[in-house]
Amino acid sequence: MCLCISEIFPTEIRPSDMGFSLLGQFATTIVLLQTAPMGINQAGWKYYLAIVAWCIAFIPIAYLFFPETAGLSFEEIPARFGDDVAVRVNDGRAAHGARRVPAEPGRHVP
Repeated sequence: MCLCISEIFPTEIRPSDMGFSLLGQFATTIVLLQTAPMGINQAGWKYYLAIVAWCIAFIPIAYLFFPETAGLSFEEIPARFGDDVAVRVNDGRAAHGARRVPAEPGRHVP
């Protein structure tokens, strides 16, 4: 969770937003840990169903509102979050029709 939050915020606001994110995460953890003994005493094993239901309810939220970033370069990810992309990364040789040749083992190809 901390890694995701730290990567999506711009550098200027990252420290304060990480603080708010961790505050929410730790506050939720404290509430869960303080209520768990009462819930287990009152409902027994069924208390865990509330936690499972919460996790299941969060699946569609994550699917619908969190953009997929797997397979994207670090420069392409801000575009998924609606940011302006100042640098477009591509291989200049491919644009000029040059053929890419795989490197032989032990040989560096620039």
